Amino acid sequence: MTYNFDQPGWRNLGGIANSDIAVVPLYDGSLEFLVRGTTNNLYVNRRAPGATNFIGYVNIGGTLTGNPGAGGYDGRDPSSTVFVRGTTQRLFIKFQRSNFDFTEYIAVSSIATA
Repeated sequence: MTYNFDQPGWRNLGGIANSDIAVVPLYDGSLEFLVRGTTNNLYVNRRAPGATNFIGYVNIGGTLTGNPGAGGYDGRDPSSTVFVRGTTQRLFIKFQRSNFDFTEYIAVSSIATA
């Protein structure tokens, strides 16, 4: 769901979330929602700068066991970083270089301890 400032009220973005949603505002003014879907894959939905509509969810893979976490960079690529917990409970990271051009998942930990 997102709030439509042109026509006040909530608007359905589609899809079914299986996790909390991570929101990333990017340096170019776009906005991305990252969520684990019912397939346990990671999905991203983007609103381009100045646009009022999101493009729809794109499956960017992986098998998640928890909520995604994400952060954006200011003015350079990669434009965002996504953190997820995989099926082995290890922490993985994925970088976005530009529009939906994400790296493969990279393991950044052994078994999670926290």
